[in-house]
Amino acid sequence: MNEQRLKAYRQLIQQLLECPAGQELEDILQNHQHLIDAGLIAVMQQYAQYMTEAGSENNARWLLNIAKQLTQRLNQWPNPVSKESYITLLKQLLRAELEFYTCEANENIVYKILDNNQQIIDENLSHILPQYASDLINNYPYPEDIDTIVALIENLGTNSKQPSCCLQ
Repeated sequence: MNEQRLKAYRQLIQQLLECPAGQELEDILQNHQHLIDAGLIAVMQQYAQYMTEAGSENNARWLLNIAKQLTQRLNQWPNPVSKESYITLLKQLLRAELEFYTCEANENIVYKILDNNQQIIDENLSHILPQYASDLINNYPYPEDIDTIVALIENLGTNSKQPSCCLQ
């Protein structure tokens, strides 16, 4: 688990713990669906253990109860990640791939984006990519650039060739 993701988990847990009695927990969780996964559950459990050791048993039980509810929700949801999250990731990757292709950046940017989004790189992404690519190609306003777009999408899958200008 990367540090950025861990920090996001901690912030969400803190927000849940500080939630005023009148505010709906579901609103907070709905706004952070992209963080609801097994990693969050594990961090919640560790946080609850720490809280118990610090003498805050009621808050620890409450947090464990939320973790239990989220575990049940995860077991019912085939995938809590929204289609928009996948599309955003694909846009970021294509932008980074284009920058690499035009030698304005190095390939590490693509790997960094992939590393920061490991939680949503799954089977569903592979189902969304063909439709996204098709929509992008069919709706792109500059037909002369379609070959470049296809090459960029292909590079996302293979990442096997570097433009010769970047090998210097």
